[in-house]
Amino acid sequence: MKVGLFINTQFPEGFNLAERVPEMVAQVRAARDAGFASLWFPHHWLTHPMQMLQITPVMGYVAAHAQDMTIGPNILILPPLNPMHVAEEAATLDVLTGGNYILGVGLGYRQPEFDAFGISLTWPIGGGVSDFGSSK
Repeated sequence: MKVGLFINTQFPEGFNLAERVPEMVAQVRAARDAGFASLWFPHHWLTHPMQMLQITPVMGYVAAHAQDMTIGPNILILPPLNPMHVAEEAATLDVLTGGNYILGVGLGYRQPEFDAFGISLTWPIGGGVSDFGSSK
């Protein structure tokens, strides 16, 4: 059996986010040293009053500390994103992790996120997903 760790990137209002980054790195190192196989990161926008770091740069930042661990989003909210951009970032993260990146995507569920991007929460599923598949 393999065990992974969910790395929190969301913090209460008033927390100094810059001070949380070394703590995340320490969690990654501790998980690596304890034999955890993977690291998973949450993805949301507009989490006020909470503060949330965006996961693509965070995953890239911690990749050097994770060494051979698998890294990936749990999950990347796909509908508002450009499929080509997602594919390029995923390919870059795969290079940075030495081939240990897994792209996990989902449809999302939070209305404020969809409203902010000007798209429907019930977007046409076939369009975005099939477009993403053609981005190879």
